[in-house]
Amino acid sequence: MKTPSLGLDYGGLSELAHPTLSAAENSASLITFRRGISHEAGSVTSAMSDFEGKDVPELLYRFGWLILDRRADFIPLSVNEQNMPALLKYVSDYSASLHTDQERG
Repeated sequence: MKTPSLGLDYGGLSELAHPTLSAAENSASLITFRRGISHEAGSVTSAMSDFEGKDVPELLYRFGWLILDRRADFIPLSVNEQNMPALLKYVSDYSASLHTDQERG
């Protein structure tokens, strides 16, 4: 697999993927926004528009790569890849498309 650059994306994904105060606040903000009772609707709308401007397929690839990579310096995740055929296919297909794009120029 091609190694993606991780930078801030890993920190953002990691923060949202773990049960932290920040993740709980984000969840509460989304729930109240969807129910129309949010006092911070502007910040939710701004965050959604920031996210929509990102390359979501690449973010999903990076997340999948983090789950599947087996480097010794990574924390082992005890993931059974047989339970994730769609993720395996997505990561493989996306990686192949990166190689194809690089070959084209």
